Amino acid sequence: MNKEFLKKCWKHPRWHSLMVLIIWIVSLTLLMGIVTIVNQFSSPKDATKKEIPKTNEVSYEVKWNRFSKEDYSFKYIVSTSEGTVKYEGTVTDEITTGYRERADGIIRYSIEDGIVYEILMEEKKEWNSLYENIDSDFVNLSYLEDFIQNIPASASDIVEEDKKTTYEYTVIEENLKIVVITDEVQIESITIIKGNETYELSFAF
Repeated sequence: MNKEFLKKCWKHPRWHSLMVLIIWIVSLTLLMGIVTIVNQFSSPKDATKKEIPKTNEVSYEVKWNRFSKEDYSFKYIVSTSEGTVKYEGTVTDEITTGYRERADGIIRYSIEDGIVYEILMEEKKEWNSLYENIDSDFVNLSYLEDFIQNIPASASDIVEEDKKTTYEYTVIEENLKIVVITDEVQIESITIIKGNETYELSFAF
């Protein structure tokens, strides 16, 4: 097309308006085409992002099962009318080794195949007083898991905050409250309050 002809058309009022309109139509068509192409490329990415889980959190049941399948360390603080007792140690290959501390001193102990031993100068002897004056059920994780599973849903509450989940159980007839706090992969702590007794159990895997 001759440039001189285009210049004459551009200067002519009627043709000038028509040419401006055509330019606007072409520009809008190109813009809409670009937007469509961008959306086509971005949509699959958005869909992929939605399918990726926010966390690698495992189920509550799996968190409990870790106690019977993996090694971990623990710290228990038990407060009763008889005073405060602390237990601290590790579970390795299903053998528990740790220390009990209370007002009358510290004792090193181990639990092997269900038998409790006091350890003194690397010598072991059977010992039946590890959980003296406390309710041993509340430091028995298998018992706690079974007990919690039998608490009605109406007596439990679950609160999720950040990467922590708190499970709270209340058994009014037993004056008992149990609070289990977990992160994404493990149970971090269990607190049991029964009357004037408090059991604070914490764990690390």
